[in-house]
Amino acid sequence: MAIVTVFISLLVIPVSLLAWSYLSLNHNKVIAEKVGFPILVKWISPVNPFWMIMGSTIVKACRKLNFGTANFHRMYLFGWEGNERSRIHEELGNIFMMVTPGGNWLCVGDAAVINEVIRRPKEFRRNMEQMAVLNVYGKNLSTTDDEEWQKHRKVTSITFTEKNNELVWRESITQSKAMLRYWKEHQPVTTITTDTKVFTLNVLAAAIFNKNYPFEGVKSTPSSQDDSYQYRNSLSTILSSIVQIFVFGENDLKAWWTPNSWKDAAVAIDIFRSYILGLINEEREYVSRDIEHNQHLSLAAVHTHPQYWGDEGLTWKPERFITSTKAGIENEVLAPDTSAHFLPWAHGQRICPGKKFSQVELVAALVMLFRDHVVAPQRQRNESMEDARSRLFKTGMEINHEGTMLFEVAEPQKAALIWSKRDH
Repeated sequence: MAIVTVFISLLVIPVSLLAWSYLSLNHNKVIAEKVGFPILVKWISPVNPFWMIMGSTIVKACRKLNFGTANFHRMYLFGWEGNERSRIHEELGNIFMMVTPGGNWLCVGDAAVINEVIRRPKEFRRNMEQMAVLNVYGKNLSTTDDEEWQKHRKVTSITFTEKNNELVWRESITQSKAMLRYWKEHQPVTTITTDTKVFTLNVLAAAIFNKNYPFEGVKSTPSSQDDSYQYRNSLSTILSSIVQIFVFGENDLKAWWTPNSWKDAAVAIDIFRSYILGLINEEREYVSRDIEHNQHLSLAAVHTHPQYWGDEGLTWKPERFITSTKAGIENEVLAPDTSAHFLPWAHGQRICPGKKFSQVELVAALVMLFRDHVVAPQRQRNESMEDARSRLFKTGMEINHEGTMLFEVAEPQKAALIWSKRDH
């Protein structure tokens, strides 16, 4: 009898969850149908904590087992919009409603509408509950709005000035040289994703914390007590575990039942906190309308949509951003870095404060990497260069977002590269 009671008790939770999901989904679908946009139904909310952590893993396992529908394989990945880009909008329209048990999401892939939303932040509010995932150390620029946002903006803008961009340029050059040297010594390069994170974090440390760290690639063996290693490793761990931190919090990540990677995230939070507090102490001594649906503005769709870019939205074609009245490079005019169809840094009040910072950093890196060198994919056995490039492109297009803050290449280790001296 006791076993039966336990069995029934265990069934109550999943059955109740399924019943709630079914009722909520139908309720939200009725609301969405009244709005009039095309509808995409998903049985799991994009902000479901469990799905944020394990969703992509489950979907990929189902793919390998050939289990589930094509729609499940496409639309249930966490961060599905990164892989879909403009495809779903080409099928359903530039604006459609995603219906889930947890609420409705208005998915926008229309450039004019996105620009209008960005220009009217007081009418189209950001989802602060969703952004709370970034509250690792408290409120910040990404998790506040209105007057409180203005205060955070004022503080952070100090770092992103023209004067500081000179430092960003110099440090980016230094780090790029070291990174290229490391890559040439460790051919073929299969660690480009991890190494460029080290590059970025080192530039960030120099610009924000006035700390200069040497570039150390994946195959380097720094001491675990090294200041630069602890800074990079702790911050990188936090960024790659941001969802787990949001769901469980620092203390619960240390529980006996959590995997070691989660415990490492809790330790990283403490280490990075100590690092920042130490820097603050150094400085002290030295100085002695509301809408009922969530909005999902898909820049991944706008930046690749055939409506704006033709059939070559995913083709490397820099001339699309260059105009000229006559021959000669001196007569070429580079298009603005922000337009109605191209806004990677957003614009208006919500413009990214680190826009110029990132531009300077990227240009410096590209100059150093490609001034005297060229890069090509490492070919596999009996593979032509054209096939290798096609394989590399497909690898780069497969995005992972499970448990991470940003879209990342799902399997970067498959993108092996060979660097060689340029023939001038």
